[in-house]
Amino acid sequence: VRWLREYTPQPIELEPTWTLAAAIEEIDTDQTVTGNLSSVLGSTQVNTLRVSFTSEVLHFSNPRFIGGEAQESLPPTLNYLSFQDQQSPTASNRYLYGYTLDEVFSWFLPDRGGDHELKFGMSYNYVPLRREEFGNLNGTFTFNTDLDFNAADARTYPERFTVRMPGVSDYHIKGYYFSGYAQDKWKPVSRLSLSLGVRYDLEVIPTPNGDNPLFAGDPEGSPLDLNNVSPRFAFAYTLDGAGRSVRRGGVGVFYQRTVPATNI
Repeated sequence: VRWLREYTPQPIELEPTWTLAAAIEEIDTDQTVTGNLSSVLGSTQVNTLRVSFTSEVLHFSNPRFIGGEAQESLPPTLNYLSFQDQQSPTASNRYLYGYTLDEVFSWFLPDRGGDHELKFGMSYNYVPLRREEFGNLNGTFTFNTDLDFNAADARTYPERFTVRMPGVSDYHIKGYYFSGYAQDKWKPVSRLSLSLGVRYDLEVIPTPNGDNPLFAGDPEGSPLDLNNVSPRFAFAYTLDGAGRSVRRGGVGVFYQRTVPATNI
C-alpha cells in the first residue's frame, strides 16, 4: 500500500496590474492511495491486482472567500484603466477524483516454438469532476481612467458594471473508462524477441443532450465510440553475442482518452 499527499498553498498571487487588495490565493491538495496485491498462482503464473484512488482539490479564489465569506457579500472589484483594485472577483473550487481497478495476469510458456510471455489485463476507471464557480458574484465596476473618485468629476465615474447572473455555476461531469488487452512476447531464438498485442478502449461520458438534435429521441443518452481497437507489434534483435547492441522497432495504433474539462 502506498499513500502520497502533496499540499501546496500559495497565499498571495499577483499579476503586474493588480494591487495587493486584489490578490488571489491558491490551495492545491493532491493525493493518491494505491493498493497492490501480487499472487503467484503457479511456477509460471502471476496475477496482479491494483486498486487506486487519486484526488485533486483546488481552491483558486480571493483570500476572503477562502476564509469563509460569501463572494456576493464582498466589495466590488474596481477595474481601472491600468490596474485592478479593492477586491478580486476570482472565486472557484474544483474537485477531481479518479477511481481505478487494474487486473493483470502473466503466464510464461517455455519451449512452445520458443518461449512465450503472455499477458492479459483489464482496467476500469471512474473519474468524476465537480467545478463550482462563484467568480464576480461581488460585481465589477470598470473605469476609463486611473483617477481617484470625485463626485464632482464625471470622468471618475464607472462606465459599466458587470456581475455574475443568475448565481453560482455548479458543474458535474462523470467519465467511465474500460480497457482490455492481450499480448504475447515470443522469443523464437535467443537473439530475437517479437511482441504482438491488441488493446480495446471504451469510454462513456454522460452529457445532457436535451437541446442536441442528434439525440432528440434519447436526451439522456451519450455518444459512444465502440471501435477503439489498437493492434501493436514490436521486435528486438541482439546484434552481437555479448548483448551490447540491440536493434528495436515497433508500430501500433493508439487512441487518446477524452479528459473531462477542468476549465469551465
